[in-house]
Formats: sequence, C-alpha cells, structure tokens
Amino acid sequence: MSRSLIAAFAGLVVGLVGSIAVVGAVTDDALPASTSTATTAPTSTTTTTAPLVPAGEARIGPSTVTATELRSDAGILALEYEVTPLTPGGADRGEHGVVAAPARWTLETIDGALTAEPFGPFERTVRFATDTEPADVLEARIDAYWVATPLDHEIVVERSDASWIEVVPDVRVRLLQIVEQGSGFLVIIEGSGDAPSFSSMAVEGDGREWISSSRSMLGSTRWTLDYRGEELPDPLVLTVRGITWLELPADVPVSLATVTRS
Repeated sequence: MSRSLIAAFAGLVVGLVGSIAVVGAVTDDALPASTSTATTAPTSTTTTTAPLVPAGEARIGPSTVTATELRSDAGILALEYEVTPLTPGGADRGEHGVVAAPARWTLETIDGALTAEPFGPFERTVRFATDTEPADVLEARIDAYWVATPLDHEIVVERSDASWIEVVPDVRVRLLQIVEQGSGFLVIIEGSGDAPSFSSMAVEGDGREWISSSRSMLGSTRWTLDYRGEELPDPLVLTVRGITWLELPADVPVSLATVTRS
C-alpha cells in the first residue's frame, strides 16, 4: 500500500472517532441526568374492632347481658337481667330491636348447680325452683341463647289433608276448616308449638286473591285467611312469615359483682 493511501485512511479513522466523541458529548448534555427511584406499592391495613363491651356485661352474639338482681320468695330463686342489642334492630329482627337473648341459665351455688330456662326471648327473669338463698349463689352462666332470624317459608296444603306440617323445629301448622261465603272463602289455619317462634309468626296466602290474614286474638293458635275468588285452589300455597328464634349452645359467664341480693 502506498504511503499516500495509508495517510488518507488514518485521517478518515481519526475524523470518525472525533465525530462520535462530539455526538456523545452533545447527547449527554441534552438529556437530563438519570435518577433511580425505588417505588413502593401503597399498602392498606384493615382492622376489625369488636364492639366495646363494658365490664360487668356478658356478650351473646349481637347482644349483651347484665345481671341486675337475685331474690328469693316461696321456694323460687329469681335472677333478673337486662339485654342490650349491640347492632341496630328492627321489626324484621325481633321486637324492640332484640336479636339475641338467653335461653338457658346455670347458677353455681354452695349446694350445687341449678339450671332453668326463661319463658322466651323477651323475658327478663329466669326462675329456679330451690330454697337456696341469693347470698349462696357463687356464679352465673348462660348455657344457650336465642338468635332471631327472619322466617319466610312456603308450605303447600292439600284441601283434603288435615295433617300437621312442620314449619321450623317445634312449630307446625295444619288446615283446620274452610268456610264458603258469598264473595269467596275463609281458610282457617291452626298452629301448634312451644318454640318462641310461634308467637312471632303469621300465615298468609300466596296470590292476589288472598286479601287478608288475621290472628283470631292475641295469643291465639289460629289464623283466618280471606280468599276472594270463584274457586279456592287445591292445593293451597301459603307462606309462613315472621321471626324464628334459633337456639345456640354457649358457655358465657355472667358477672354477679354488682347484683342486688334480697
């Protein structure tokens, strides 16, 4: 290769390197400095706080129970108590907003254990048949409690069948009588049951021809349904509505520290 060609090639290489250096310098000056930032995803914390239950109150489901008085009279030891709901209630969750209440109590005494049940969820006194004096009661405990649950149960009744149909445990209904009248029919349904659900329920017809349903009187075991139509359907499709009280086991101590004893 001639000296002149080598010199020309060397000049070309030097010029190319110089151009790359200039471009690199311009590029570095034009772009902002790169900053490395660690990004942390936002975190959320969910805290569930149980309703505050004051000292002296025992919690059963969505209610609290406070013992208020122990008294003895003629072989009966009575424990009075209060029930306070922890959550908003309404007509569909029990009377007076009460949605849970004691169903069975045990008292530990110097003579042994006593067990008794109140008459229903709205009772506020439980009675024990014993001669034990209030001063001899050592501890109190709730062994079971009722919880109110909406009842909406459909039943199908054959017009020729008067057998009992169970609605919920310890509550049943049956067709008692059909009375024909000029504008339609009166269907009389009889109920039976010892459960507290029985006092809180109603039986209604399913359809526009059923215009009313009424309990004969307070505490009655019969409902009269008024059907306005030319022909009474067979079978009858009826609905039992109201409140059913479910009994749940428990082991909840109840303080007697502030109880009045007489």
